[in-house]
Amino acid sequence: MTSSKRSIFFPGILSIFIISCFIACKSKDKAANQNDDPQSIFFDYQVTGSEEEDSVTVLLHFRNGDIEGEAFRLDKPSEVRLDGESLAYDSSKMTGFYYEVRKSLGSFAGKHNIVFTDTKGDSYQENFSFQAFSLVNPPAELNFNDSLVLQFSDLDKEDYLLVLMTDTSFPGRGINRVDTIRNGKLVIAPGELKQLAPGPVQIMFTREFEKPVENGTKSGGRLAITYRLSREFILQE
Repeated sequence: MTSSKRSIFFPGILSIFIISCFIACKSKDKAANQNDDPQSIFFDYQVTGSEEEDSVTVLLHFRNGDIEGEAFRLDKPSEVRLDGESLAYDSSKMTGFYYEVRKSLGSFAGKHNIVFTDTKGDSYQENFSFQAFSLVNPPAELNFNDSLVLQFSDLDKEDYLLVLMTDTSFPGRGINRVDTIRNGKLVIAPGELKQLAPGPVQIMFTREFEKPVENGTKSGGRLAITYRLSREFILQE
């Protein structure tokens, strides 16, 4: 008796392979189409600094149409540069394609520029400044009957900070609001401090600034700059 080899066919696996190839090709074509029409590109530029991490992260997305659009990679000769440094793309399932660079906090203070060059050779330059702010001699301890007086440096004459104060009680209590800072001074009254429980109190200050890009395509873009710092003090009865 002679044996014969039989070929086994898995239609499901073949179908998955074909669909995957189709999706990949369509995604590539879509990215190419977006790059071919530079005016459809929305610039999503985010600059985030943290005193705790001692760093600044510049995160750039190029989106299709608007802020909700899909983030895609740039095809050569299109590119993006930060202060003359060409950035390479990366990607994740959550955010899609992005361009990211991290700098030390001390080295990033001052003026910067982002230059995007499209496939037609046209360039769009966005200038911005980054300045961290700081607290001057914050208290280590505070009584419920005292006002919390805080002095900041390197803020505008009139500025705005998101103030978040939390204690260690359960369930936690706290303060969460935007305050106007004039001449670098913030005062939190004793009555407000009574919203907190005695003991360690964590206080975080966040400065957020967002505006439309000045040099964008017809689709536009946004530039968001965020910096935060935190402190801890003991609240006593």
